[in-house]
Amino acid sequence: MRFELALYAGPVVHAPGDTLLLPVPEDERPLRGDAGWIDWRLCGEISRHLLSGCVTGKFGEAILFPGRAPLRATRVLLLGVGPRAGLRDGRVQRMMGEAAGRLRELRSRSALLALPSGIELEHSAADLLRGLVLGLASQPGKSPFRLVIPAVAGHEESLEAAMAALLPEAHARGLALEVGWVSSGCERDAVEA
Repeated sequence: MRFELALYAGPVVHAPGDTLLLPVPEDERPLRGDAGWIDWRLCGEISRHLLSGCVTGKFGEAILFPGRAPLRATRVLLLGVGPRAGLRDGRVQRMMGEAAGRLRELRSRSALLALPSGIELEHSAADLLRGLVLGLASQPGKSPFRLVIPAVAGHEESLEAAMAALLPEAHARGLALEVGWVSSGCERDAVEA
């Protein structure tokens, strides 16, 4: 199976991906980071789910709803990640393993990751990618998968280093890892880690 980490220099609402994966902490209200930006662009739809109690942000909780303009994703997957403080204690890897299972169930071929403010790429890139890559490797199916991470300016080195550290383990599991840049048209501009 091929796994591509696609870095996108623009804002999350313009990034490509068939499923928008949006981790939701249980103690971050209002939502901040990319999650807050997505909620604002969806006219508070995520906030309405939170206020109704349909989504609380408890770890493992998930809700799926259709995407719509201005997002490019055709569906939005909210995934509860528990308290923000726990996102720094290794739970990021478990969260992304859980997300991998959900994405496989949805037969998603690409996901756009909209991070809450509690997950900082420079500290969590390795756990984030390891959880998703190993989670996808443990799921049935051999189709390639692309993870798009938007607004990566300043985090390129952290993400590329995390992918490079994963290479031996990924190859042992039959995965080919690639790092590239995508534009809003989804063309690949550069590849290979």
